[in-house]
Amino acid sequence: MKNSNSYILCKTIKTQILIFGFLLFYTQSNAQISIANSSFESTIIPFSTPPLWQNWYGSPDTQPGAFCVTLLPYDGNSYLGILFGGISESIGQLLSSPIVKDQVYKFSVALSLSNSTVQFCGALPYPPYPGAFQIWGAKTVGGRSELLWQSDTIDHVGWVEYQGNFRADSNYAYIRLECLNMTATPQPIYLLVDKLSNFYEVHPEIWYTNTETELGCTSTLTGKTDSIATEVKIKSRYLDTLNASYTLADTSWSVQLDYSSVKNCGLRKDTLVAIGYFANGYVAKDTLIVDIDCQKDSCDYIPPEPIIPNLITLNGDGKNDYFELVNLPPKHELLLYNRWGKRVLSSTSYQNNWQGEEGVYYYLLILEDRTYKGWVQVIK
Repeated sequence: MKNSNSYILCKTIKTQILIFGFLLFYTQSNAQISIANSSFESTIIPFSTPPLWQNWYGSPDTQPGAFCVTLLPYDGNSYLGILFGGISESIGQLLSSPIVKDQVYKFSVALSLSNSTVQFCGALPYPPYPGAFQIWGAKTVGGRSELLWQSDTIDHVGWVEYQGNFRADSNYAYIRLECLNMTATPQPIYLLVDKLSNFYEVHPEIWYTNTETELGCTSTLTGKTDSIATEVKIKSRYLDTLNASYTLADTSWSVQLDYSSVKNCGLRKDTLVAIGYFANGYVAKDTLIVDIDCQKDSCDYIPPEPIIPNLITLNGDGKNDYFELVNLPPKHELLLYNRWGKRVLSSTSYQNNWQGEEGVYYYLLILEDRTYKGWVQVIK
């Protein structure tokens, strides 16, 4: 009889292990950097620093209410106001885990201009004074090491949610938020920030941008990656691995395909795998299946059919002494089996030198675009 206490303890430990394993997998597969107090909530509104944030330059305010700012929050009860124009305030925090070099992150943030200037609560001119929101990576409190992301020009009053992504050139323990003045603003105004999301890890992607799937002897294929790749290669069934040319400015790539040296290249399918290699160690792939029609171009060579004998005579007369295949192409695989199904030969570079012993054998010849099978008899 089982000891009930031991049994219950064992079941409890197993359950805890399973739960821990699930949580570990879930955490790893949904890796993110948490932003503390991402909606800049505070019980003291206005004129206070949002909890879990630090003023790094000037004194950014929790809004609404300061200097006639009345815009309702995008999320929660409050949001952040960063002055720009005459003074450029900034705020920062220590991250829950560091930004990792070469890792790609995505995030979102809601942005708006204030509905008034700061001095005398004056009304904004039209068009409003523009600015741009910036996220910096920092190694120390108050630092500004690398500009990770800058928004498009913010020239609107009213919340707009922006989607962004970045890749850092180094590891950073802190982030710094500030605003870039986009014009000679005569009076300081606020850039308003709300609901800065966590930073989510992104696995880079690669894809083809061309829609042409019918190719001739020579063709050009194009594609993109969603972050900067260190290298892009193309693998083909019939061609050697190709290095694609890559443009850093718009993360685009292109490759030239030339099937003119492929024998019997008319009317066949090719599987083209684009492989992107990224600095963070990730490898991304995309596959394109194309129809090759070289017959309409200059590549219309069709090799003769292989000639396969079905008799070998081991009498030493110099005729039919070996299993000799005529017109055997360079790329092939030859398999031979005896009458009991045991493999007696396997070759991808057959030299026409097999004799065997007396009996009946069965062959399988695999070429690039076709397969032959049959039998051959060896007699003395």
